[in-house]
Amino acid sequence: MPKIKAVIFDLDDTLFDCSGQLTAPARRRAATILAPQAESADKLCTLQTELAQNLGSTGAIQEIGRRLQIPSQTVDAALQAYNRPGVEPIHPFPDVPPTLQELRKRGYPFLVVTSGHPQRQREKIQRLNLHTYFQEDQGTLLLHDDRATPHKDNILRLALQ
Repeated sequence: MPKIKAVIFDLDDTLFDCSGQLTAPARRRAATILAPQAESADKLCTLQTELAQNLGSTGAIQEIGRRLQIPSQTVDAALQAYNRPGVEPIHPFPDVPPTLQELRKRGYPFLVVTSGHPQRQREKIQRLNLHTYFQEDQGTLLLHDDRATPHKDNILRLALQ
């Protein structure tokens, strides 16, 4: 059996329920801003979810604005509401802390590679109380800024090293 050299995690929807704890409320905030210009907030949340599969969250909100001819300042306000600074209280999946403890106990190296706004991703690690496991200065937290570079190739190569 091959020896495990390291374990690489993603953060969102791997170590915690990002879709349920952060994404759904963010979509609701954006839809509430867009709704007076178009359809109901519920329909816009559903449309965001569908479009985000191919366009990502930002692209989905922009596409809704384009399709429904919503003024750009309203779309910008919806994007700001979606991506507002700060992270609400969140918690990891129940098996995460004991799994990380066991990996550490067994001596397996592990790290997180995550994509998004770096400061927001750092705050998620803090709120999840995972900062003792994942730290940038130790190379166990690798952040990909999706605003600067759409592709994760370089950060994934770094993780594999």
